[in-house]
Amino acid sequence: MSTSINVILGIFGGLGLFMYGFHITGKSLHNFVSFRFRNLLEKLTKNVFMSTIMGFFMTALVQSSSATLVFLINFIDAGLISLSNSMGVIFGANIGSTITVQVISFSLERYVIPAIGLGAILKLFAKKRSLKMFGELVLGFAIIFLGIMIMKDAVTPLKEYAFFREFMSLSAQRSLYGMTIAFFVSATLAALIHSSSATLAIVIALASSGMIHDLTSAVPLILGAKIGTCITAYLASFTAKRDAKRAALAHFMFNVIESTLTIILLGQLVYLVEYSSSSLVHQIANMHTLTSIVATILLIPFTKLFAKMLNGIIPVKEYEKAETPIFDIKLLDTPTVAISSVRSAISKMGSIIKEMLDISFKTASIKDMGQMYRAYEMEKEVDRMQINSFNFIMEISKTELSGYQALVLNSYREIINDFERIADHTENILDNSSYSKLEKLNLDTYSCITLDKFQKHMVEEYNNVYKAFNEDDVDLAEYVLNNNKRTEKDMYKEQILEINEKMKKGELSADNGIILMDLIYNMQRMSYHLRRILYSVLRIHKRYDNLEPERPTD
Repeated sequence: MSTSINVILGIFGGLGLFMYGFHITGKSLHNFVSFRFRNLLEKLTKNVFMSTIMGFFMTALVQSSSATLVFLINFIDAGLISLSNSMGVIFGANIGSTITVQVISFSLERYVIPAIGLGAILKLFAKKRSLKMFGELVLGFAIIFLGIMIMKDAVTPLKEYAFFREFMSLSAQRSLYGMTIAFFVSATLAALIHSSSATLAIVIALASSGMIHDLTSAVPLILGAKIGTCITAYLASFTAKRDAKRAALAHFMFNVIESTLTIILLGQLVYLVEYSSSSLVHQIANMHTLTSIVATILLIPFTKLFAKMLNGIIPVKEYEKAETPIFDIKLLDTPTVAISSVRSAISKMGSIIKEMLDISFKTASIKDMGQMYRAYEMEKEVDRMQINSFNFIMEISKTELSGYQALVLNSYREIINDFERIADHTENILDNSSYSKLEKLNLDTYSCITLDKFQKHMVEEYNNVYKAFNEDDVDLAEYVLNNNKRTEKDMYKEQILEINEKMKKGELSADNGIILMDLIYNMQRMSYHLRRILYSVLRIHKRYDNLEPERPTD
């Protein structure tokens, strides 16, 4: 009885150390996946090949396909990546998850204790942050191998248990019944502990202790671990949008297809893997890797068809087509994703204001009031987005953030405020247009030419600023600031003086002059807030840290 308790406690304790080491290494490596990952994700997921590579490297970093899939689902849920572009990431994640198993297949036990000492010393006493992070990484890997050592020692007595020998012999019989039992045991374990790597660490411990005799016996355990770990992505997508649910389904279907292909090609794959190494432990790791690579190669040409099939299983609803990003409290578990969702909301806000601005400048030629009412509704939507964004930013600020993430979050708060103020001034322009229509005032030729000049300038400036923010175009931000700041100040000042002079001389009516000055004033204020946005963009990229745009003269 005491032996049974020792086995259970040994497996339980070893698995706990393994997963804790997993957590430490994942956290330390996750720090390298900085806020800029969002831009990298968008750039590298334009085609399935690049997104596959992205999925591979990201999973190799965080050491878990489940973590990558949760990350990906959050990005899809926040509207930062499309379903079709996510397919490659899912494929690559399955290959990337095999790296950890490859690493733990090596016998590095002799280095575990020195590595724990080195990692702890660097983590606790190093002055440089980079050395502390490296120490944490070394410590995490050492704890992983310590957990494996404990599990290896714990499972050795299982050889003496009749029920376990019966289970392993049943698995080794290569019968459908035996392989099915082994598959479901492995899948259940992986689902419970949310990790295929941890499950395969136990399989490797069994192989090291001589309780798995050949590769074929290990295959159902490998496939079960792959299927079981899909539960994590499913749980992450449970309350998410439908595209995120499709991504979780894609992860599950990929592993089902991979398992099916493995069973079909079992003889050929076993032959190749047995030829690759004489060590059963390495054969298990190699089989785990090879099946993912084969499935990915075969599925990549059918990515679009795969996405269509997912849309067929979970049909696209009408409301999805016009859906705007919604902040979800679960995004706070990953601050990088949460901050990226704020950025996505700002991008949407800027797009709404862009359309609103276009409507406000065309109101003179609009015969009905429908478009103007629509623009007023847009301004209300911008206000709602500002409130929701500010509330979400407050929640993000309560999480553990790096100094750079805090800087980015504060810059985004300022950008949101500036965009909202631009929307307010756009509404003022709409108010003037409404007044002109109601009073049936006709602007004279001078007023029309002047407004046309300023409107064209404002549209060009807004488009450039929006592009600089949306595409992180620092060079464009600097160009607009360097070319517009002084010229705009003189342009607005000179135009106001000219309007006043014309009104004094009677060349411009008081009604038209007042409306014209009010319109130009609102555009002047908009230019000021646009410059503030550019400074925030540059500050995010660590330029112009201490500079602020000059306030316009009222």
